[in-house]
Amino acid sequence: MSGASPRDELIQTITETVASQALPPSLRTLLLLPLQQPGKVLHPDCDYAFWPELVSATSTATGGDPGAAVRVEAAIEMFIAALDVFDEVEDGDQSPSVEAAGMAQATNAATALLFLAQQLLLTLTDFGLPAERVLLLARTLTTMGVAATG
Repeated sequence: MSGASPRDELIQTITETVASQALPPSLRTLLLLPLQQPGKVLHPDCDYAFWPELVSATSTATGGDPGAAVRVEAAIEMFIAALDVFDEVEDGDQSPSVEAAGMAQATNAATALLFLAQQLLLTLTDFGLPAERVLLLARTLTTMGVAATG
């Protein structure tokens, strides 16, 4: 991914993560849909994504590995997108995912996004991060997800 912008690297990480799953193409498309909404990183007009920028800046400031940081950025984006879909379903709000595939499939896709976020975090050991740090990060993301549902 060298030479690509940080946003392009994030987009590539998300799209490759989804594309690499042994899922029907229609479900892979549905996984990307919440990430393509206004204000989300895959939306064509998105020029600034707050959470990925925060992760990237923190990683840079602390001497972190950019390859590991982009995986954390992608995990957080997927995590937030999944929570957005669950919130839309729970509140009965307008939801592009529900409109595209129905409530059951939208919920299924949101669940898959949560698992993909965890999967991305667990690959951080491939970048030399100690397993205990990776588990702490995965545990933190899970704790935040539980807190967000309350």
